[in-house]
Amino acid sequence: IPIFAVASMLLGLSFAKVKERVAVNEDEGHKIEFKKSAKTLLSNKYFWIVNLNSTFQLWNALGDGVLNYIIIYQMRYESILGLLSIFGVSSVVGNVLTPLLVKKFEKRTCIILMRSVWMCVTACYFVALKFSSIPLFLLIMFVRSAISAACNNITNNMSADVLDYHQWKTGERADNMQQIFQWFTTPIATALGLVSPWLLGKFGYTSDWDVLYDGTIFNNIMIVYIALNVVGLIMSTIPYLFYDLTRAKHDEYVAEIAEREALKKQPAQAEEA
Repeated sequence: IPIFAVASMLLGLSFAKVKERVAVNEDEGHKIEFKKSAKTLLSNKYFWIVNLNSTFQLWNALGDGVLNYIIIYQMRYESILGLLSIFGVSSVVGNVLTPLLVKKFEKRTCIILMRSVWMCVTACYFVALKFSSIPLFLLIMFVRSAISAACNNITNNMSADVLDYHQWKTGERADNMQQIFQWFTTPIATALGLVSPWLLGKFGYTSDWDVLYDGTIFNNIMIVYIALNVVGLIMSTIPYLFYDLTRAKHDEYVAEIAEREALKKQPAQAEEA
């Protein structure tokens, strides 16, 4: 605990030089009409790209529980489950890796590369399952945790860039309107969530979890979990292929926004003078 406490304090110091870089319209009388804002937001392709990822979020997480099921229903050694939480620390690797990646490469390149590795690593679950290799499962779990953390961080970075692009294009910030996409993605995600229990039922799974002690049924269920995870990663990665908001474009947009806001302040400053 003392080590983590010191690490947390040092991490907090890294934010000492952080400053607000968003140029905001400070006109108090400026009001944003909901319908207009929603329309412009939904016409922004970049918002769709970064939000479609959440549609397959349930499938993308299915592989995380495979090792737990193996320990419980095949090894029957539940007492070591708590030790698996240690491997969650690997997410720190992803958090450290994110700024290094986005500084050197385009975010589109980073997210496609990292998610491709995520897919390949997840597909290795099939090999680990076939040979019942716990060391391989642990390695996969470690790498998945690090990569998923990096992917989430990069996606959040992309969302911030898209907000700047939207402000440049429309003259309005849309931070509080982003949730509107859930009106469309949540029903789709819910429908996709019904696919997994339907498939599991086809392969012998019932409401009685004890059926997982049957080796044949267990393997079939794990294959469904892994397959849906891989398919979900593929489907949620495809939209990023159409993300063409580069670092250079983003920097131009931010600079132009700052110039616009500076021009708006000039008349007021002249009157005060």
